[in-house]
Amino acid sequence: MYIRSRHALCIVFMYILLIVSGCGKTKTEDHLFIKLSSSETNINFENILIEEELFNSINYLYFYDGGGVAVGDINNDGLADIYFTANMYPNRLYLNEGDFHFVDITKKAGVFGSIEGWTTGVTMADVNGDGFLDIYVCSSNLLDKRGANLLFINNGDLTFTESGAEYGLNFKGLSRQATFFDYDLDNDLDMFLLNHSIHSKGTYGHIELRNKRDVEVGDKLYRNDNGRFIDVTTESGIYESILGYGLGVAVGDINWDGYPDIYISNDFHEDDYLYYNNGNGTFTEALRSSVGHTSRASMGNDLADVNNDGLLDVVVVDMMPAREDIRKSSVFADPFNIDYVKQRFGYHYQYRRNTLLLNRGNALKPIPGTNTAFNLFSEIGQLAGIHATDWSWAPLFVDLDNDGHKDLFVSNGIYRRPNDLDYLDHLKKNEVRLELNSRTFQSKPAPIDSDKLAEILQYAPSVPIPNYVFQSQGDLTYINRAREWGLGEPGFSSGAAYADFNNDGGMDLVVNNTNSPATIYKNLLYFGKADSLYNNNYIKIQLVGKGLNTNGMGSKVLIYANENIFFQELMVTRGFQSAVEPVLNFGLGNTEIIDSLRVIWPTGEHQVLFNLKVNQRIRLDQINAADHYIYENKIQTDMIFQDVSEITQIDYKHQENTFIEFNREPFIPHFLSMEGPAFDVADVNNDGLIDLYLGGGKHQPGAIYLQNDRGEFKMVVDSVFIRDSHGEGVDAVFFNANNDEFPDLYVAKGGNEFFAKMEPLKDCLYFGVGNGRFVKSKSALPDIYANSACVRPADIDNDGDMDLFIGSRSVPREYGIIPKSYLLINDGAGNFTDETSKYAPAVSKVGMVTDAIWIDLNDDSYEDLVLVGEWMPIRIFYNSTDGFTEVTDQYGLQNTTGWWNTIAAGDFNNDGHIDLVVGNLGLNSFLKASNTQPVQLYINDFSGNNKLEQILTYYNGSQVYPLASRDMMIENIPFLAEKYPKYADFAGAAIDDIFNEDLLQSAQVRKAVEFASVVLMNNGDETFTKINLPIEVQFSPVYAILVDDFDKDGFQDMLTGGNFSGVPPELGRYDASYGNVLLGEGTGSFKSASLQSSGFIVTEEIRQMKKIKTPNNQNQILVVRNNNTTVIFNQLQNK
Repeated sequence: MYIRSRHALCIVFMYILLIVSGCGKTKTEDHLFIKLSSSETNINFENILIEEELFNSINYLYFYDGGGVAVGDINNDGLADIYFTANMYPNRLYLNEGDFHFVDITKKAGVFGSIEGWTTGVTMADVNGDGFLDIYVCSSNLLDKRGANLLFINNGDLTFTESGAEYGLNFKGLSRQATFFDYDLDNDLDMFLLNHSIHSKGTYGHIELRNKRDVEVGDKLYRNDNGRFIDVTTESGIYESILGYGLGVAVGDINWDGYPDIYISNDFHEDDYLYYNNGNGTFTEALRSSVGHTSRASMGNDLADVNNDGLLDVVVVDMMPAREDIRKSSVFADPFNIDYVKQRFGYHYQYRRNTLLLNRGNALKPIPGTNTAFNLFSEIGQLAGIHATDWSWAPLFVDLDNDGHKDLFVSNGIYRRPNDLDYLDHLKKNEVRLELNSRTFQSKPAPIDSDKLAEILQYAPSVPIPNYVFQSQGDLTYINRAREWGLGEPGFSSGAAYADFNNDGGMDLVVNNTNSPATIYKNLLYFGKADSLYNNNYIKIQLVGKGLNTNGMGSKVLIYANENIFFQELMVTRGFQSAVEPVLNFGLGNTEIIDSLRVIWPTGEHQVLFNLKVNQRIRLDQINAADHYIYENKIQTDMIFQDVSEITQIDYKHQENTFIEFNREPFIPHFLSMEGPAFDVADVNNDGLIDLYLGGGKHQPGAIYLQNDRGEFKMVVDSVFIRDSHGEGVDAVFFNANNDEFPDLYVAKGGNEFFAKMEPLKDCLYFGVGNGRFVKSKSALPDIYANSACVRPADIDNDGDMDLFIGSRSVPREYGIIPKSYLLINDGAGNFTDETSKYAPAVSKVGMVTDAIWIDLNDDSYEDLVLVGEWMPIRIFYNSTDGFTEVTDQYGLQNTTGWWNTIAAGDFNNDGHIDLVVGNLGLNSFLKASNTQPVQLYINDFSGNNKLEQILTYYNGSQVYPLASRDMMIENIPFLAEKYPKYADFAGAAIDDIFNEDLLQSAQVRKAVEFASVVLMNNGDETFTKINLPIEVQFSPVYAILVDDFDKDGFQDMLTGGNFSGVPPELGRYDASYGNVLLGEGTGSFKSASLQSSGFIVTEEIRQMKKIKTPNNQNQILVVRNNNTTVIFNQLQNK
């Protein structure tokens, strides 16, 4: 959960161990919710925590995690009741008497629980199938807190009998939460028990530790055999691991095969687990196949369909603060070197922020070694705007305003912040005096003298934080409405649940707080209906199962209305240590009649109802379901593309060398040495077949691959490329430089590793001599040393031969300084001279170019030049007999500065004018840019050491802050140590607080105002209309675009691809794209085809795409990836 960011890994691990309201009537205001007072509800529960000499937040890192809450109708009177857990004191059960008045029946019911143990989570389920909800309570056994998990069986008369031992569920260990579900579809409830490890178990090491079994802390799966629960963990494939730090569990049918799957969020360094149910009593863990990255300190989670596509998505919360002062004074991202070490130890990519895993559907192939389908997820938390909610516990997807889109509630707060950097510094500096040094990795922590404990704890900040409630905007984005909706009171919240306590159709909330009273929030959606804020409709579904699964746990309900789909799956354990009411509430917006409602029961029966009225509660019985639902084959037969990479193999894999650029330029926002591979296609031997050039990374030779009449590509071993392998090829183009019969090849060399006039920075021109062979020219090019980004041939001067534009990416070792780009003019025999100053002086220092395209925009028979790059606008230069003239402002593009990566052209509305499509960073980033709040880069010698520093800044509210932490700043700009002796001094400091006016004014400043990938529709009057590409394209940076009419409907479509991993941990990998097929609608608008209907699925980092034909006239798409193999798709003939 917390790792000190600036220490070496061993030191990090060592110190983690050490860490780690009034009475009276509530006033009704213009909010969606009101907080009810205890005098109104009669609920006076409070989870009080007192640090003891032995059991305290130093010895038990989860001391302040808080309690849970479970909601359900225990007496079948139609009203939801509430059970709270208290960590150190008795739990409480409150009976709902109606109108938000509750009665404490804990003593009568016999459900106090054990006060000798440390109580954690709670859930409700009808465990014995008698029609009454039972209560299961978890405990964490550590040090002097001992107690088994408890199962309270409901006697049906408001009393309960503790029966854990009788049912085989009296587990004694470090438990967090339980969830009851029918994993083997035998019509009774089984149970997954989430447990958690502790550092003293020796959990730091290689990921193989997950195979080290620990019966006390490892998770458990219990199968219900005739009312007795049998531990089947080992044979099921569930990790019973010493490495699991379980904080959240969610169950649902993720891959829509009829069997419930399991998502586990693990704290600290262990990966989350995604268990796919194989349908034979076993599970396969396949997180890495499905997810590019996860949260780092994964806490609570939830499974729900957030975009109404019928698929379950996943939200996991973490600890990233929204407030600048807290983020900069807390442990945040691991340094790159520590992050790298963890990956070397086998762990997946993790980032300390909330994550939203959008379910993109079936991967079109099974999990390797199984017949089980798996799904792909795109992590879009930053695009959604839900990534930073501070120390968060319980995320709950629930439609609070009943508009048909699920909102997201997040509970927040830690009573003492053990990841505060000044607090950690105090512990480190005083470890001997405070007798903390002897506690390192001890298996049995000793008591801490009360005076010393008090001294330690006074340095741990206690900062109350409001809960968040994100209103869905219906487009995968959210806005925090906590304050407007009456939920913005600061505090220390943990477990939370939702229910409709007064059965009015609006979902209410109950929250368990630490060291303060629990809160009940009443939903005012239908309060005084005529004057209500909202007039949205709803329907409630109560399910009655047959057999022992009396609540139909695991049933799916789909509602169809006005071409919309609303989907929920009944599972009650959600969020953090809590459980919700086992009744499904659907917000329907303005829907007045439900066209149809389908229920799919866990054992396969299903039923459909038609023409249902809204604003009612209906009860559905499984005994009335007859037909058996058939889960469809996920492999569609009418796909646009088919992956044939395994059939048409190319013996090639791009190999990126390891070069950590942050060691040289610590402040840069991303690597510049991961731009390759170079790639182009042409018939190099004049046999009528398309051949390939595939470039290599540093020390990897590029090569020609000749296509034979069977459509196979065979490498030509050519020493000319081997001799040039010391540089890194980033772009390539076949063109005829010397006007002979064979194509020639230009390879642009780049990267940020070499600098000055190092030979690997010189581009190469190879003349084709036939048979796939080439000869390098040593004199055809001027001596240019550059980090080249692109090479684009065109007849610039209209003299009949091909000239070149060479775009430069950066000045190596001086990120942000504008490099020199070039126009090279051909003498007709393949000899080139630099004529930039003659034809286009402005092009020389045009910017940090990433891509370019030659097109005749003004129909004058001269190819015009359009350029894109980083920290620069989309720039247009008209070409004419008089040279080049910039017309960027004329086209209205002057305010388009972005991090542009690639550009392509087409006619997307068939009007005869050339339109443009440009790939950018995308919108799924921590960095947000606009005209009024740009992302900026200040370049100056801030440290006074004759070396440039690049300070990246962003807006948070109305202030501009640096991305860099205090540690990074002081390490590289030492004079700041005196100015900011403590982290709290630096935290919250704006850029103009940190540096004086002279330093900032003398700095070179780069600016970005646009990060969306866009299409520029040509209006035909020398202006463009800018339109954002579909939201799926914005999930990740776009590096490659291919335009064609792929579905043969007469309108141009496009393929886009990207992703990028060379970024610091505080920003995190961009890996949410699997490629996109955008189907043109003939108007400039595009519809993103699903992965399953397109068949186009590419993982990792796409750099270029080309279309070729095979000998049998098959259209193929070749996709090259950085540090990976080439993916090949057939364009199917029916398209």
